[in-house]
Amino acid sequence: MYASITNYQFNSAFTEDERGQLERDVINVLAGSPGFKAYYAVKVSETETAVVVLFESQEANEQARSRVTAAQQRIVGTKIAGQPHRVTGEVVYHK
Repeated sequence: MYASITNYQFNSAFTEDERGQLERDVINVLAGSPGFKAYYAVKVSETETAVVVLFESQEANEQARSRVTAAQQRIVGTKIAGQPHRVTGEVVYHK
């Protein structure tokens, strides 16, 4: 299994419409991708979110990410404060 963990800092909180767009245009596309295992969004604060995405393999993760990058940028691009911090790697333990 392969994980991608991204921490996003935003200039402002998301509206319900923006959350709906994210779910429809990003999360559902990821969830429908081959090799998808799980998606978790953790609300750290009103302007910070940590996202954990799990896929069967690194290749499946990268293919899915390439499919959603444009939609994600369109929805959150103007709200991002700085570059997201992303780490990726093989899951070595889970329960």
